[in-house]
Amino acid sequence: MSGASAEPPSRGLGWIGGDPRTINIPTALEEPDYQRAKTVVDVVRRATQNQLWAMHRRNLVTLIDMLKVVARLKRVWGDEALGTGSTALTIMGGLYNYLSSGRVWLENTESYLKRRYGDTSTQVECFESAKHDAFDTHQGYRFVYGLRNVLAHTDFPEFRMDFLLDDEPVIQPLLVNRDTALANAEWKAKVRSDIASMPETFDIVPLILDEFAGLQSVFMKSTINELGSVEFRSGLRSAL
Repeated sequence: MSGASAEPPSRGLGWIGGDPRTINIPTALEEPDYQRAKTVVDVVRRATQNQLWAMHRRNLVTLIDMLKVVARLKRVWGDEALGTGSTALTIMGGLYNYLSSGRVWLENTESYLKRRYGDTSTQVECFESAKHDAFDTHQGYRFVYGLRNVLAHTDFPEFRMDFLLDDEPVIQPLLVNRDTALANAEWKAKVRSDIASMPETFDIVPLILDEFAGLQSVFMKSTINELGSVEFRSGLRSAL
C-alpha cells in the first residue's frame, strides 16, 4: 500500500439549471472561499426556511382571520349569537400565541447570532440596532413590546369587541380604554406617553399590524447584514 496521502477533494461553486437540466461549475474554489460560500447558503436557508419566523407570521394571519370571522358574524347575527365570552377567550388565545411567538423569535435569533459570531460581533450589534430602530419608528412595536411586559407581571388590559360608532369593519376591532390601560404601572415611559396620546377608546389591531412591520424590518436588516458580512476572495466574487 502506498504511503502517499490522498489529495483533498476539490471544491467548486455551481448551480443546476437549463433545459435539459445541466450542472454548471464555472470555477474551482479554495477551501476558505468554499466555507464562505457555505456560510451564505446557511444564512439564506435560515432566512427562507426559518420555522420560528414562519410560525410567528402564521400566528398573525390566524389572529386576523379570527377577527375577520367575528366581524362577519356580528354583522349578521349580532353579539348574542356569538357567545361573546367564549369568543373573547379564543381571541385572547390567538393574541397570546402571537405575542409569545414574536418573543421566541427575537430571543432565538439573538442566541443564534451570539453563538455563531460572538457576543460583541457586528452581526449582534446590527440586530440590536435594528430592534432599537423598530422601537423608535414603530409605535406598534413599542406598544406590543410593553404589552408583553405587562402580561408577564399583571393581567391583560380589558378590551371590548364593540364596533366603532356605526362602522362595519372587515376586521373586528379590539378596543382598549386608555385610562384603564394607563392605570397599569408596568408600562415603560415611552409607551405610557404613546398610550396617553391615544383616544379615550382605541383599537389595538392596527398597533399589532404595525408591530409586525417593525419586526419584519428587524428580520430583513439582520439577514442582509449577516450576508454582507461574509468576505469573499476575488475567485468567488467573479463566480458570483
